[in-house]
Amino acid sequence: LKTVLNSSIFFAILLIVLSAFISENLFNEFKLTKVLFFMALAMPFSAVGQIFLASMQFTIQNIVPPTPSLNAPANQTVTKDTTPTLQWNNATDEDEKDATRYHFELSDSPSFTNTNFSRNNINETVTPTNVTTTALSDDTYYWRVRATDTTSNSSFSDIRTIIIDNTTPTITIDAVANGTITSTRNVSFNFTTSDATTTVVNATLIINGTRNTTLSPITQGAQNTINIVFGPGVYNWSINITDNASNYVLSATRLLIVDTSAPTITLNAPVNDTIQAEATVAFNFTPSEATAIPNATLIINSTRNTTITSITTGALNNITISLDSGVYNWSINITDNAS
Repeated sequence: LKTVLNSSIFFAILLIVLSAFISENLFNEFKLTKVLFFMALAMPFSAVGQIFLASMQFTIQNIVPPTPSLNAPANQTVTKDTTPTLQWNNATDEDEKDATRYHFELSDSPSFTNTNFSRNNINETVTPTNVTTTALSDDTYYWRVRATDTTSNSSFSDIRTIIIDNTTPTITIDAVANGTITSTRNVSFNFTTSDATTTVVNATLIINGTRNTTLSPITQGAQNTINIVFGPGVYNWSINITDNASNYVLSATRLLIVDTSAPTITLNAPVNDTIQAEATVAFNFTPSEATAIPNATLIINSTRNTTITSITTGALNNITISLDSGVYNWSINITDNAS
């Protein structure tokens, strides 16, 4: 009897050890999330003693893959690439025998009420895994990704924003007008910008083919000003603007003439202190000016008498009038185009 009882106890202990060993190895092999076992003992078996029976019960449950983390591009990226490639770091699934794939979504709605591009069952590659979208129109988009194995999905990743802007901005030149001739050396260039999707980040004044001054930041939809001090001369100028997707536009080239010198004039005839019998008098003069002279006025006895508007610079011009007998003091005033 004692031998039988000792043998029963021995086999019961052996079953407990084997149960623990089996459960531990199953856990290690299959990454079990829940292993339950219990030992059932105590069943009267014979008059000579008790035989201890042991049993084990366990449940295999799949581990949900972790949420992937987004890699590139950075949040709030602005690009003119209409088919961007978006990347995320691989999610390491603890169920090593599962194949991890990914579900990708891109939407112009932050709540993803619709999707502009999606892709299911993206195979995992050497990290990072990525997807390239189909052609997208200019807009602000939101994108996210989740991992999936054979039975479960992870939660969606954080949401990032990408802005597609493939359209050039626009510029309106407010001042100075094309062909302006000025005697003022301080010149203000005024302009207004607009951009349909993003913002204009800088504006550069180009003078005679050379980048002169860059203004940043820019107030979009309002007038912006670049102030420059010029020496006398003839200048071709334009303004280049660039948005934060590197789209740019160059305005039409305009002409500016800075003329700080007064024109000169030579009085040719009649000579000073002339005495003549004829009533008709021709006043001849030669003007000199780097730019055009729009008019000349004959002044007699301090009164403006006659103005002519067809002036040839560097050549003989004349104003002919009739005068009564008398003594006259005369001069000629010429004005150039510089304001």
